Amino acid sequence: MKFRSTLFILFLCLGLTFSVVPESFAETVWQIAPSRSKIAFKVRHLVFLEVEGRFKQFQGQVVADQMNLANSKMRMSIDVDSIYTGIDDRDKHLISADFFDSKKFPEITFTSQSVEELKDGSGNYKIVGELTMRGVTRPIELIAERKKVKTLPNGKTRMDLVATGTVNRFDYQLEWNEVVETGKAIVGDIVDLNLKIALLN
Repeated sequence: MKFRSTLFILFLCLGLTFSVVPESFAETVWQIAPSRSKIAFKVRHLVFLEVEGRFKQFQGQVVADQMNLANSKMRMSIDVDSIYTGIDDRDKHLISADFFDSKKFPEITFTSQSVEELKDGSGNYKIVGELTMRGVTRPIELIAERKKVKTLPNGKTRMDLVATGTVNRFDYQLEWNEVVETGKAIVGDIVDLNLKIALLN
């Protein structure tokens, strides 16, 4: 009886151990690597043209299982003054009070609320979160694709994500505009987002 009791206690301890270990290994904190990432946007300009730009400085992290991003937690902050469209005067206008007003609102932030795999068989994920710009917080949806996970020469693991979405700039009080002779607005209201995020742990 004593021998059986000892075996029972041993198996119980092993069972508890194996029930805890997978969860601790599954959830990993991944840091965004800005030098290997890109946060870009595109908006209609002058009716037929488009302006493309990006933010040069940002940071954030993702708590995720590299094999399954469902239920991941993500947070990112972007330095508004780092906006770049290739024209200095336009960049200065964008960070002015007409648009982002970076002196009052120096950061854009995103915090995820839920991450779930799409049921269309694509293997992509829908990320629902809150985007804050110019002091306004509104919900946003992104569609993300997980790229290959690989081990780097320095021993770190890299996981790449590509995410797309849209926002209406008027929802965030980015309301400046002018009208051309045809009656059309110079700058469109819908902004396309394209994020290429490299994560390291």
